[in-house]
Amino acid sequence: MSVKIGINFQSKDTCYSGVERYSLGLIGAMAEFAPRHQYVIFTNRSQAVREQVIARDNVVIRQSVYPNSRVFRIAWEHLVLPGLARDEGLDVLHCPNYVCPLRSSVVPCVVTCHDTIALDHPEWCQPSNAFYYKLVLKATANRAACVVAVSRHSAEDVRRRLGIASERVRVVYPGLDSGFNSQLGEKDRSRIRSTYHLPERYLLYVGNIEPRKNLPALLKAYRILRERKLPHKLVLVGQRTWRSSNVLEQVRRTGGSEGIIQLGYVPQPDLPGIYQLADLYVCPSLHEGFGFPPLEAMASGIPVLSSGGGALAETLGDAAYPIDPADPSAIAAGAICLLTDQETRRECIRRGIERSRMFRWELAAQQLQAIYREVVSSPKAG
Repeated sequence: MSVKIGINFQSKDTCYSGVERYSLGLIGAMAEFAPRHQYVIFTNRSQAVREQVIARDNVVIRQSVYPNSRVFRIAWEHLVLPGLARDEGLDVLHCPNYVCPLRSSVVPCVVTCHDTIALDHPEWCQPSNAFYYKLVLKATANRAACVVAVSRHSAEDVRRRLGIASERVRVVYPGLDSGFNSQLGEKDRSRIRSTYHLPERYLLYVGNIEPRKNLPALLKAYRILRERKLPHKLVLVGQRTWRSSNVLEQVRRTGGSEGIIQLGYVPQPDLPGIYQLADLYVCPSLHEGFGFPPLEAMASGIPVLSSGGGALAETLGDAAYPIDPADPSAIAAGAICLLTDQETRRECIRRGIERSRMFRWELAAQQLQAIYREVVSSPKAG
């Protein structure tokens, strides 16, 4: 059965983090691995979508038009998008960024809810985000024909926090971009090292600089490592977000900036090289709905030190070296173990590579196809 599927991809800028990268990965996977269906992509980032699907015949891009403001974007998604979906003759509309339109529509919706952090821990979120999701998250999840969760942990949070019946929540693990599975040649490694002025030896963190990422604990752990004469630098990759200045001020105030390199946002094509040149990846996060960066590090062939916050224990399994994110000394001890104990290091790398291969966009596309067909075939559709 051929289905006409709409996917809503909106982004405030081109510095894409987890949810935006999930959305682009979803678009590319559906177009490649489910080519008999038709896809209409509603987006304000047409170039990013074109690069993802490379002019596939089964994909049509519809440019979203509204002033560059979150208020206008919210109004467009809730009031305009349902009419556009109807006019396109869609069978189903997938909204991969937490919410689907509140306005009634003849087109059934599937929504991906990555986590319920804004409801469970509003102190970790920008106040406007916490307010908006508190206002609409439950209502839109109940309006959706199906809620997709990116992990079992997130699915349970959705059922518990939003009151969604179990049969309406489906777990579909995202895939990893294939670029992380390919080892770069020496020429490409040299280019990445030169472009970003990377040191010979470094520990790596990738992710937004925000409260739930728990960077203060990582900075304290790194000071312990420096006191123990560890020669490695600490490289931080990620855009500064809400309250990021608090973290950076802590670095300056404590004198811990020595040895810390902040790269800011790095485009995805350059990330595999930055991972592969690192000696160790550290993930001290307090909560993740899935956890792309530590899996990307595993796929890149470096050992991972990680907390089990949120879904991380589920996503990473026994392939990561576990740490207590509240204990900087435990983080430091784990880093020393993975840098000096070669047997533990090799085993961690081996398990990480195997673990990362479990997350494939092809499999996600197959599971989502089944969900779309089920939603379209439901008597409630339309």
